[in-house]
Amino acid sequence: MADLLERSYPRRARGKAVVVPWGVITEGNGRDVNPLDIRNRYGIPEDRPVLLTLSRISPEKGQDLLLKALRIWEREENGDLDLFICGAPAFMHGRSYYARLVKLAGRLERVKVHFPGYVAGSTKRA
Repeated sequence: MADLLERSYPRRARGKAVVVPWGVITEGNGRDVNPLDIRNRYGIPEDRPVLLTLSRISPEKGQDLLLKALRIWEREENGDLDLFICGAPAFMHGRSYYARLVKLAGRLERVKVHFPGYVAGSTKRA
């Protein structure tokens, strides 16, 4: 990535571009969350599959495509599952896109969709 930046901005001195990768917090915050607690909070049986997306809610992330694919999945007589679409609506078009996702989720019959909003820390890991 640094090479790409230096080629894109040739007037800058070589070696001055630094790319800082996105980090992942590996330490807990002292309040570990048990995955079973989350299942209990949302009424999800232990044997029921769960899908999870962790991202801002924005059209380019494609959460609508996932919901449309799950509609097809339901028609093929697959079992029940829960889907968590975690994240806050993006600044541009986020709220209207979120409303569209809620409408698409409402059409699902055997997939229960949860929109918990932004999720962080040990809850995200659980």
